[in-house]
Amino acid sequence: MAKMPPSYEQLGLFYLGRRFDLSAGTRLPEPILYDSRDLVTHAVCIGMTGSGKTGLGIGLIEEAAIDQIPVLAIDPKGDLSNLLLTFPNLAPSDFAPWVDERQAQAQQMTREAAAGQIAAQWKQGLAEWGQDGARIARLRSAVDVRVYTPGSRAGVPLSVLKSLRVGADDPEDAAARATTVAASLLSLAGIDDAGPHSREHALVAALLTQGDGQADLPRLVEQILRPPFDRVGVMDLETFFPARDRQALALRFNSVLATPGFDVWTTGEPPDLSTMLFTPEGKPRIAIVSVAHLEDAQRMMAVSLVLNAALEWNDGMPMMNWLTTSREVEWVLRDPATGRENMDIDWRFRRGDVIKLRLFNDPSSSHAMAHPIHLHGQRFLVLTRDGVRSENLVWKDTAIIPAGETVELLVDMANPGKWMLHCHIAEHLSGGMMASFTVQ
Repeated sequence: MAKMPPSYEQLGLFYLGRRFDLSAGTRLPEPILYDSRDLVTHAVCIGMTGSGKTGLGIGLIEEAAIDQIPVLAIDPKGDLSNLLLTFPNLAPSDFAPWVDERQAQAQQMTREAAAGQIAAQWKQGLAEWGQDGARIARLRSAVDVRVYTPGSRAGVPLSVLKSLRVGADDPEDAAARATTVAASLLSLAGIDDAGPHSREHALVAALLTQGDGQADLPRLVEQILRPPFDRVGVMDLETFFPARDRQALALRFNSVLATPGFDVWTTGEPPDLSTMLFTPEGKPRIAIVSVAHLEDAQRMMAVSLVLNAALEWNDGMPMMNWLTTSREVEWVLRDPATGRENMDIDWRFRRGDVIKLRLFNDPSSSHAMAHPIHLHGQRFLVLTRDGVRSENLVWKDTAIIPAGETVELLVDMANPGKWMLHCHIAEHLSGGMMASFTVQ
């Protein structure tokens, strides 16, 4: 008879450990299974130093990885790289390279003997929690793990300064991103007191949003000296920021560029989440952006640029987005069976219904792009994409529908009430891309 899988291998459940009886001081056999449906948008781990926040985070990342969910992790302390240390065989030779030889000598042990002791401790410790080498092997086969190190070649260099483009779906979004990037760049140049209304901040932000599109740091230095516009706000450029003062600002940035080793900031892989989160073969990846080695100003810059790249991940046409805001375009969800659109759609279901929902993203629209479609109150599985069966059967409440793709969802109508289905891009939602459904 085949061995039954542990309860924590059920679809959509993250195994976090076992319950503990504080009064008796004993571990109980009941597992703590976290329902992935509860991780809808945001979550926060709060605890004192040494309370286990990082361990909990790593556990969640590993459980998500086993379900083939890609992860982007910003690592300010440098300890998430431990996710690379997975040894299915749990052999002493796996641990030997990581043994502190001086500590082994202090215990009057050889490196090999210390590695054997550590391997035995890991085997016993994992067994106490129902884990073994087979589950570690499953983790390793499910995802790739890569450590990115902006400003360093210790890991995979990340060229966060190769491009400073701040294109967005809406000019207001682009301005907000430019404000963040401008503050980060000025901090990198040692100008920490340049508030959002300072002339330095205003000039750099204007260059990022109104420049010629060739946005990288060397080009920014050139444009500080010779901006492609002659007015800032209502004032002429020379009154607002004279050429002599702009030259001093350009020299500050040029000194940063001339720093030995700074070229690593413009080499390596670009901060493109389509390649960071998946291998060329399509395998999900845990992408760790380690910033532990950076100074505060460099950390701020690296994180803001990576997060800006995340915001632009699903759309390669930023200039087109500027022309298709909710003021000019109505975004449409259409039910082909009834011809109804957006809030005229009024689907009705009964609690306990399991329905198949087919979504097609029409590529012939005026601005074909990917849409993250979100269902309130319910969960679903992505069954197929363009007829190809999904191997990543995990519960979701949001699915990205690329342009021209047909996606089939299996929806569990479990929660009664009146709910919404809509695009998760705020501009599309405000442009009408939403419908309602009722679960009785």
